[in-house]
Amino acid sequence: MEDEPVASGASEGVLAVKAMKRTVLGLSFLFILAGASACGDGARKADGEALQGCSAPTGMGSPSTIPEAIQLINVLAGPVSVPCLVQALDRPLAINATSGLVSAQPAVDEQSPRVFIFLDGLILSIVPAGRGRDLLELGQYFGTQESLKGELNMPVEPPIEETLPYDHLRYNDQVTICGLCHLEERPAPEVDHPNAYISRAFQPVEDELVSLEALRGEHETCDADADPERCAILSALFDYGPVEHQDFPEEMLTIYDF
Repeated sequence: MEDEPVASGASEGVLAVKAMKRTVLGLSFLFILAGASACGDGARKADGEALQGCSAPTGMGSPSTIPEAIQLINVLAGPVSVPCLVQALDRPLAINATSGLVSAQPAVDEQSPRVFIFLDGLILSIVPAGRGRDLLELGQYFGTQESLKGELNMPVEPPIEETLPYDHLRYNDQVTICGLCHLEERPAPEVDHPNAYISRAFQPVEDELVSLEALRGEHETCDADADPERCAILSALFDYGPVEHQDFPEEMLTIYDF
């Protein structure tokens, strides 16, 4: 019985260390991004997003690679925004959402989380508000622990090149902006671009997950007059067919485990 307080104290110490690590990582990453040119300064419409011309041709609504995602963008009516692309994806839409802040595309809070959209071999990520609202992040899986990463500043005017997602990823001559968090970067030999790298893939921390029901509630209560851009992204997620929750692979690490 005398061991119980010690175990409890040790457990509290571990939790405190993890919390401190998370805070330091978050602040450090945001400080680095403040000086980086690679993340999310694309222009967006002040009057919200129009969704006309945002239907995918048969067989193109579920891209499984980054080139296939570009091919889908190129058949949509430009300029192609984040809501337009999300609307074009096949349903049911499998998603996972997080309020985590340690990312080049951070969530704002639980009301405007970062949303991962699972396709076959490809994950897209978006946020409905904040500094990453105009970013489309793309991760093409290599196994369950690594992915080839790309990023687009939206909206884009088709046609765009298949290599555009890599153009502005370079942070310095040693690392890409993705490599600041996603470690063990290595060149992607099958992609003819100096910024195309494969690196560690991470899943969100469990206590930062936002439930599908909570996110759907944000859509249902979103005021399109007050925040048309946020509501347009939430509408693109929920108004065009079934949406379901999907977990990341169980064996995938979080950024704090590495």
